[in-house]
Amino acid sequence: MTEQNRRPGRDAALAAAVAVSVWAVAALAEEPASLPLGPAGWLLGAVLGGLQLVRRRRPLAVLLASTAVVVAYHVLGYPAIGTAWPLLLPFLGAAAGGHLRKAVPLVAALSAANVGWRVLVEREWLFGVLVGEARDLVVLGLALAVGEAVWQRRRWAEEVRRRVERADEEARREAERRLAEQRLSVAADLHDVVAHSLVVIGLQLRLAEETVGTEPEACRAAIAAALAGHDEAVRETSRTVHLLRDPTPAPLRPAPTLADLDLLPEVARRAGLELRVDIDGGRDIPVSVAQAAYRIAQEALTNTLKHAGAAQASLTLRREDGALHLRFVDPGGGSAASTGSAGSTSAPGDGGQPPGGHGIVGMRERARGVGGRLEAGPDGGGFRVDAWLPVGHA
Repeated sequence: MTEQNRRPGRDAALAAAVAVSVWAVAALAEEPASLPLGPAGWLLGAVLGGLQLVRRRRPLAVLLASTAVVVAYHVLGYPAIGTAWPLLLPFLGAAAGGHLRKAVPLVAALSAANVGWRVLVEREWLFGVLVGEARDLVVLGLALAVGEAVWQRRRWAEEVRRRVERADEEARREAERRLAEQRLSVAADLHDVVAHSLVVIGLQLRLAEETVGTEPEACRAAIAAALAGHDEAVRETSRTVHLLRDPTPAPLRPAPTLADLDLLPEVARRAGLELRVDIDGGRDIPVSVAQAAYRIAQEALTNTLKHAGAAQASLTLRREDGALHLRFVDPGGGSAASTGSAGSTSAPGDGGQPPGGHGIVGMRERARGVGGRLEAGPDGGGFRVDAWLPVGHA
């Protein structure tokens, strides 16, 4: 049985105990000048006990009603039963409900009225009245103190609960944000892998088509290179799609580093392009910067193979003033058609990227993702990409 289910039974038992106590005290009270008890004592006990059934929901209303009933009982002249103990639970409940500031003035007013009535109306000895009243004030004060302690503990527990809920919600949102960022990064990797692989495969198949009748060996080599690129693209795509589907994705292999740039010349050579790579100052580079540099270089190579028709290109990396400077340059030299596809057909402001392409945009996003910047555009008859990636705080 839960605490919520046990409360009605406890409240009913407490109400019965209060009613029986009031009836017993009122029946035993002896005061020759008072009115006969009669039904008044029974009614008083029933009302004070019945109010305990709603003290959790309306603590302040129960306190005011109980005070009014006790005061009316004594004003009407029935045998005195005191004011402290019949109101002990109502005062404690009011303080436990957060109404201490309203209960304290009521205690003071009730005490002053009791002293004035007994001294001025009933002509009792002032010292004796003050001693008895002090005792009642101590009892009610303890009740208020206990109630306030209960209220503060409830507030503390509620605040802890709210903080835990806020922390859980913030942690959930942060996890979702990081997951979204990770999936966007994986999606960008998927674009890079697919675009690069398709360009290489296309170039090899075109070479195979041109040599199928004249150079069978070259044709077979080109087809083998295309198939190898196809297999690698399938593996990379499967790995990336797995990461996108996994609710808690984790890399299946280390992220690309600057050392992987040494593999690009072989890829370029298979596509008929001579690529020179010169890396200086690549030590102690953060993983995020190294991965961004690799993907930018890979995309620049893909764009050159796809659009420029160049016979050679160069990739240099230098560490300059707290940043890694990446420069990819192809001098051009392809056919007019291919050169035009890389330059003259570009939309204004797209940095040489053909209309509808995403290569330059993707490279800029990768540079901005690590706090850097990227510039791309025509360079003489060719094309140039410059990226500055900070390494001090990335």
